[in-house]
Amino acid sequence: MSSDDPYDFEEQLDFGKKWERRVRPYLERHLTALLMENVSFEDDPETQRAGIDLAGGVIAPDVDVKTYSHEYITEDVLFIEVASVLERQVPGWFYDSESDLMVVIGENKAGTGVYKRGWIVPLQTGIREWFDSAVDVHDWTFVRVPNHGYHTGGYWVPVADIPDEFVFSFDPRPPNTESADEQQKSLSSWADGGAQR
Repeated sequence: MSSDDPYDFEEQLDFGKKWERRVRPYLERHLTALLMENVSFEDDPETQRAGIDLAGGVIAPDVDVKTYSHEYITEDVLFIEVASVLERQVPGWFYDSESDLMVVIGENKAGTGVYKRGWIVPLQTGIREWFDSAVDVHDWTFVRVPNHGYHTGGYWVPVADIPDEFVFSFDPRPPNTESADEQQKSLSSWADGGAQR
């Protein structure tokens, strides 16, 4: 799951913004009672660099939305970025993010909508400690992602290897009323300590 083509930051930023806009109404409905605000790179680069894409108020969590192309979202793996600049040992978003949640979404095969499955990962609940103890136990491959003049590094971690309390699958597509109610019940159960896959 790697490419020799350099990662283009501006291209990926635009790709992410496109899908963040599409999934935002769903996240508002299911994750928070308050409206979240988009944090744009142009208006607040410091907050964006801290790994916060959507900011909420007292009740709403801060959310870092990760957007995958179709080929990666269908693999049931999460990319855990441990170094954003390998050459300078700059920590990746996994360690540096101040977000409460990471939400992983991807585009469908046609590129016309959001893929039917996404992932919600709470970042402030011990997942970093779990990962640090698990990385030497599992046979995950370290991936160097070429950028323009530097490399990003991380691991593609199978969702099946991640404990239930640290990952939750959800359908990020615009819901119909019946499936939206079921999703809401499922998310509520997970938030109360009963994580589901």
